[in-house]
Amino acid sequence: MEKQHNHETMTFADEHKEPDPLDVKTQGNTMNPWKILITDDEKDVHYITEKVLADFIFKGKKAAFLHAYSKKESETIIRENPDIAIVLLDVVLETENAGLELIHYIREELGNSIIQIVIRTGQPGFAPEQSIINKYDINDYRLKTELTAQKLHTLVTTSLRSYQVKSNLQKELEKRKQIELSLRKSQKRLKDIVTSIGDWIWEIDTKLRYTYISQNINSITGYSYKELIGNNFFTLMTKESRISTAETINKNIAKAEAFNNIEMWIQKKDGTKACFLISGKPVKDKNNLVTGYRGVNKDITDLKKAEKEKATLISQLRQAQRLEAIGTLAGGIAHDFNNILGAILGYTQLLQMDIHENEKAMHYTRKILGGCDRAKNLILQILDFSRHNKKNNEMIAVSLSTVTKESLKLLRSSIPSSIKIRTEISEDSGYILADPAQINHMIVNLCTNAYQAIGDNQGTITIKTNQLEIDHQTIFSQSALPDLDPGNYITISVIDDGQGISPEIMDKIFEPYFTTKRGGDGTGLGLAVVHGIVTQCNGQITIKSSKGKGTEFTVYFPKYIKEKEDTDVIINGTAGQGQKIIFIDDEDALVELGESMLEKLGYNPVAMKSGLEALEIIQKSPSKFDIVITDMTMPDIQGTQLAGKIKKIRPDLPVILSTGFSNIADSENASPAGIDAVIAKPFTMNSLARAINKVLVKI
Repeated sequence: MEKQHNHETMTFADEHKEPDPLDVKTQGNTMNPWKILITDDEKDVHYITEKVLADFIFKGKKAAFLHAYSKKESETIIRENPDIAIVLLDVVLETENAGLELIHYIREELGNSIIQIVIRTGQPGFAPEQSIINKYDINDYRLKTELTAQKLHTLVTTSLRSYQVKSNLQKELEKRKQIELSLRKSQKRLKDIVTSIGDWIWEIDTKLRYTYISQNINSITGYSYKELIGNNFFTLMTKESRISTAETINKNIAKAEAFNNIEMWIQKKDGTKACFLISGKPVKDKNNLVTGYRGVNKDITDLKKAEKEKATLISQLRQAQRLEAIGTLAGGIAHDFNNILGAILGYTQLLQMDIHENEKAMHYTRKILGGCDRAKNLILQILDFSRHNKKNNEMIAVSLSTVTKESLKLLRSSIPSSIKIRTEISEDSGYILADPAQINHMIVNLCTNAYQAIGDNQGTITIKTNQLEIDHQTIFSQSALPDLDPGNYITISVIDDGQGISPEIMDKIFEPYFTTKRGGDGTGLGLAVVHGIVTQCNGQITIKSSKGKGTEFTVYFPKYIKEKEDTDVIINGTAGQGQKIIFIDDEDALVELGESMLEKLGYNPVAMKSGLEALEIIQKSPSKFDIVITDMTMPDIQGTQLAGKIKKIRPDLPVILSTGFSNIADSENASPAGIDAVIAKPFTMNSLARAINKVLVKI
């Protein structure tokens, strides 16, 4: 019968070399390689299989490949190589059932039950999976189209492990040949185990008590054979697995049915947890009555951890994307708010200059300016969040109380409602020199650690901020303080009433990858990251804890004295001498405000809304103007682009950039090309006067 070739099999290289059917490759480790017989009438299958497994190593040995294209060739190779470990077999060879006949030859005529037989077929209709597995005693059945390189590696590894275990079991059985009944029972056990070989082989009786456990049980669970034999099948399962898994298994056992790949978690002797896939089948006597079950548990703990880490990374990516979108929106809002605030601030200062003799009115305007100052700080916090005002990890003045409040707003949704959050945060705890994003990360990690310590119980997390002055006497009198230099400090404390930390691990909690969480629930990096952030800010962290009574983390940051901008009017009278200044901003209110401020300061302003129109005026009369003040963000041209064009016309004409992005405004030397000075929005009369004086001095 002509075979219908399946062309969906993956190709791993363009070149093609026909393998020699009897060529055994033993590159690398030449001592007793694992022999793998590839039986398939398609040359590409031989080539691709050998290519994929070229660097395969198991137990320190490489694979050696033998090639057969028919049932007859396979029989000859198997007779000459009794130590073949795996046969990768296609069902349809020279005839439709040649592959099945070869299985019969191996199992029945040769009596070989050790060789691992894996069917790989491109035509599943000729050989339905379950009937082939049950009837012909094979180890696995795969479609060529679904067998990727990774799956092939896994399949060969599992088969070699099965082959090795079976070989060891057969040696054990050979020692018992004098007892015919025991030999038959062991042969049956061996045959059944081959169908579901894995890491942990077992047998149970009808009362679900272990009657057999593989000898590697100690290395897997920490328990010895003697400790587990005779115990209930569900003994090692966690409470959660008993609820989810035991019911399913019991239903199958009640119906005398096999169960396959049921997931369960166990607790090892050392307290750690591991995940397994359980497969088992009923054992029947000569009267077809079930006498127990036998099967295998395959360890998939590493796979579960990898899946969890992948899910965590995906979640973090989505969170980062969401925060990036929010940051972009926040930056835009802050820019518009800056313009509105600038108008309020500027006109209030102009009003003060007209009513400075009216003390009551001056009091009211000072209150307005105070509110403007608070709003300005709020804008800076928004820009901190949107990352527009600084480079990554750049230290700036940070209000610890403000960052703490914002962090707790974001954190509340991720903490269980059974846990209360209590705060004792002062309105203004002062400033520290830090990266706001890192301080946010530190607070989130400390609070996450606190609620995980409480677990599923009800509890309370308390967050406090405080100011502390430490002198030499305080250092000597309070032994609980860390090794701090005398000075002013700002502290934040995170307190929980959870399980606490035992003294024996207290010194390890800041070590990277150290974790007390089980079952892959912790990375051991959270507190290590906290310690790194605190150290980078020249701070210190202390811990108070006792088992069962909760934990208190306190972080000490050196207080940073931020230079406060004076928003009140200190300039009386004029400062200019009629110099002609072009003032450019796309906001009507700010154009009018800039013109009024410059007039009050004694300058001759020309206020405009368009940067391109201003450029045309300068091109016509380059020497007519003394200074240009331009907004950074405008619809027709950016302030920095306008400055560059102006400098080409008249290099000595000073250009002052007005911007709401404080990373530019805070720099001592204006970084954009063509800019002589930078003034931060919202600007005051004083800051405007200082910027103008700065560039006039250079002329």
